[in-house]
Order: sequence, then C-alpha cells, then structure tokens
Amino acid sequence: MGRFVLYTLLMLLVSSAANAAEPSNGKSEGVSTPSSYAQAMAYARGEGQPRDFARAAQLFLQGAKGGHVESQYQYALLCARGDGVKQDFKAAHEWFYKAAMQGYFKASYQLGEMYAHGDGVSFDPVEATAWFWVGTTLGDAFSQKRLRVMTGNIDDRQIQAAQLRAKELTRDMPTTYRTNLKTPMH
Repeated sequence: MGRFVLYTLLMLLVSSAANAAEPSNGKSEGVSTPSSYAQAMAYARGEGQPRDFARAAQLFLQGAKGGHVESQYQYALLCARGDGVKQDFKAAHEWFYKAAMQGYFKASYQLGEMYAHGDGVSFDPVEATAWFWVGTTLGDAFSQKRLRVMTGNIDDRQIQAAQLRAKELTRDMPTTYRTNLKTPMH
C-alpha cells in the first residue's frame, strides 16, 4: 500500500500543476462546472481556505456522478488514499476506470499501478501492462516508463495478451482517443 500512496501523492501534485495548464477535454457537462471543479481543487490544495479533503471529496463526487472526467479522477485519488473519505480501493478502481474509459490517461496509469501492486485488486501483471499500454497510447510519459519496466518483466505471451487487452479497452473509448496500439515499447 505504501507505494500506491506515494504514486497517488505524486500524481496529485503532477495533476495539480497539469490541470492549471491543460484544457478540459469537454467532459464538464452534468452537475459539475469548471468553477465547482476549481473550488474542489482549492479545498484539496488548501488554496484560499484551510485544506478540507472532505469538502473536496463531496464536490469531486458530485462532478464525478455528472460525468466530469477530472472529478472522477480526483475523487478516485481521494478514495485510494482515504483523504476526506474512508479508504476504499473498490471505489477508487470504479472511478479510475470511468475516467480511463473517457480517455483520461492519468486514470489509466493509476489502474496500471493498482494491478501492478495488487492494491484493492488481484495482482495481475498482464492487466497492469495493458493499462500502462493504454496510458502510453494516450500520451502519458509515466505510463510509458512503467510499460517499459513491465514488458521487461513478463514473457512474450503475456506481452501479446496485454496488447490484446489494451486494444479491447480502447475499443469502448471515444473515437478521438483511439490510436495505434502497435507502438513498440521494448
């Protein structure tokens, strides 16, 4: 569990910096608005008010239920760490999965880490590799680094299974996120 917490803390920091710079991917419909997401991030970071993960979790969950991909991702991070909510890897997996299936590469990376370490799911290097492959395909440098490590630790049959699984996962993603999964990684 320790590695997962470190990875999620790192990703929250990276996400905080990246969210300020990257445009929304258009998934802000539903009950979440850009201002409520920004308010939730401010509570999570302690910007302009005391840090309040419980309030951030409430706002992220509201947005997550409305389909806001960044809210789904941030709520999943809070569930994985137990910040503002009871630690719940099942809920974290559910929300990471929803965000990943909308093409949010950070969520794909987190799912890969969950399977790579057995955090709340069964340890599964093929599934982990598949999720890192998806994240790499979507442009995530962290996923690409982990994919190289994973493919160096599994056999060719497992690599082929992971590649097939990655193709299956991307089949249900929005067409704007589908790309060629034959990118050589090792």
